[in-house]
Amino acid sequence: IATHNPRLQKGLVVGNKAMRVMQYCENMNHEVGVIAHSCGVTEPRRLRRHHARMILHEGRTVPLHHIYPEPENARPISLVSDNVKPERVIIN
Repeated sequence: IATHNPRLQKGLVVGNKAMRVMQYCENMNHEVGVIAHSCGVTEPRRLRRHHARMILHEGRTVPLHHIYPEPENARPISLVSDNVKPERVIIN
């Protein structure tokens, strides 16, 4: 977050913003979990394209996987490569 406006700079108190960003992320994670459960999966990472529908301009809905099919050789994306070990793990 950055600004050159002196009036707005007064509002950039890192301690306050850090807590607000953390709360925002926690709330977002909770709400995505609620959506996942309402789609019948146990956790958000199990959501797939067939769980979502696109609303077209005429009001008709189409399953997302009909518009954007899964690639034939798709595999789950890992945020960390299997051969990379973290230097440290932080658990709050």
